[in-house]
Amino acid sequence: MKLFYGSKRTIFYFVLLYFVVFQLLNTNAQTYFCNLEDSVLSHIWIGQQTIDSGLAHSGYFISVTDSVNPYGLGMEMTFPDEKKGINTLVTVEGWVKSDIPFPNTRYVVIINDRGYELLWEGIRLDTLVKKEHQWYRFSDTFKIPASVTKNAVFKCFLWNVNQQHTVAIDDIKVQFEEFSNPSYLPDYKQLEAESGMDKVLFSNSFYEIILDKEAKAISFVGKEGEAIAGNFSATDHLIVKGSDIALTTKFLFKGKQRTKDALVLKLIAKNKFTVKRLSIRCENRSPQLAFEIQETYRKELICNRSAVILQMEQPINEVMRANRKSDTNNFQQEYWLNKQGVLWGENSNSLLVYHTPGISSMQLDTEHNLLWINLDYEKDHPFLHFPLRNDTVDFMLDWSASINRKREKRKNHLELYLGVDATSLPRFMKNPSGYLATYIWTEHADFSNVQTNRATYYGSEKITDPDKASGGFVFYNIPVTKSVFYDNPNQITNAEISGGKFTGLESAIKTDTTFHRFLKQIGEKEIEIGLHTPEQFTTTPEQLEAALNFTKIHFDSKSWIDHGYNNL
Repeated sequence: MKLFYGSKRTIFYFVLLYFVVFQLLNTNAQTYFCNLEDSVLSHIWIGQQTIDSGLAHSGYFISVTDSVNPYGLGMEMTFPDEKKGINTLVTVEGWVKSDIPFPNTRYVVIINDRGYELLWEGIRLDTLVKKEHQWYRFSDTFKIPASVTKNAVFKCFLWNVNQQHTVAIDDIKVQFEEFSNPSYLPDYKQLEAESGMDKVLFSNSFYEIILDKEAKAISFVGKEGEAIAGNFSATDHLIVKGSDIALTTKFLFKGKQRTKDALVLKLIAKNKFTVKRLSIRCENRSPQLAFEIQETYRKELICNRSAVILQMEQPINEVMRANRKSDTNNFQQEYWLNKQGVLWGENSNSLLVYHTPGISSMQLDTEHNLLWINLDYEKDHPFLHFPLRNDTVDFMLDWSASINRKREKRKNHLELYLGVDATSLPRFMKNPSGYLATYIWTEHADFSNVQTNRATYYGSEKITDPDKASGGFVFYNIPVTKSVFYDNPNQITNAEISGGKFTGLESAIKTDTTFHRFLKQIGEKEIEIGLHTPEQFTTTPEQLEAALNFTKIHFDSKSWIDHGYNNL
């Protein structure tokens, strides 16, 4: 009798469809549980032919995989209706046992979307099961974005890879739970404008600009009289003499200047640390509003964020995301748009902002319908500084925020478009030929030798001529930025890292002439050679200078890859 089987195989057929689906129908989580005991039928459970009686984790029945049935109990379904179009955490857990320790077994999770496999993940069970005949709990969690959960099919099952031994599972639970992305917007309270007598400052065939004379605030209005946007304010997150300061300041109308074809409106927002002067150019025959913002710092300070905030009155129509995809429904709570854009409203009540190279970035608060125009934002230019230390502590300083001197100035600009049909707008793509993604290959210096290098670039360690490559980067004309060591003064070998398979020295230019010759060969094939570090550990100023000069002269290096000293 096999380890898990009951007295007769026929028992299996009577219990084939006996299991339970338990759903927690609340707004946060929805859970499906199968213990193989109860008689609630559900079509979502797959691998039912493997159900048999045996020494179960709970009850009497388990799912058994062996040489006859390599695939065990699992689930296949679209995402629950309550989670479609929502960022979802999927947690898969269950209990597994085997007739041997460390069986070659995975619990597989797959996500397919209209014929495309977006995820294939095998939860490793081999290292988990340390003793035979004993139950072990496994669990893993996956983050699935809202764009995938709309249409995707979720599938999971036990896979007995070698099929040489018996592996069983019981009490499978799959939980779908909504999760929210972290917020990168600070707490913000919109400054309300007082209502006063309105005055039309500017009007053309696309829009009107209205001045609230009492509040000294302007707003944009469509030609049919609907409000589009207004209530301009400025926000600053500053560090002054070590103190964190957050300020919100209203933009006030200060006057106008007329030219032949346009009107320039002047607004100002100032506090004791900074002054922002906003000029808006309105042209007689154009839907474009050209913004120019000049900021002057009144004290020396560190700027984490300087932004202009615009309150929108029309509903969001399209969010043109930083990854060049668009959302037209099921909007996230907030977006970092980089320099892409948003479309609000439609036709004569529309406002479009798109392609804004003259600012730091834009963020969109969809819950409050606010556009954040970042003039300077620390997370747009991250800079983590690792100061030189005589130890290996992983210590770093965040130098991302800008340091501004007293009376220092900065200018930014962007354009808005009002009252035009902006559907099906052509997009500027960030990758060649309009691709959404680009693979950039780099190759690491550590623990390599000339044989593995030849195999990687030429297709075989036995090939020494790049023109005779049968595979690898050179054969397929894949450009690579390759990192190299200049020297190996400590005689580091590959023995330990390779489990004794490669006993020679780790490749470096000065200590391996064959490796140096190989680098010259691939350098002629448009492979970029960059210094990884002068040597494996802390180097000297003299060695650093020698390494830099050598790679510059011999390989015309433009890149430095990885690190310069031993600081993890």
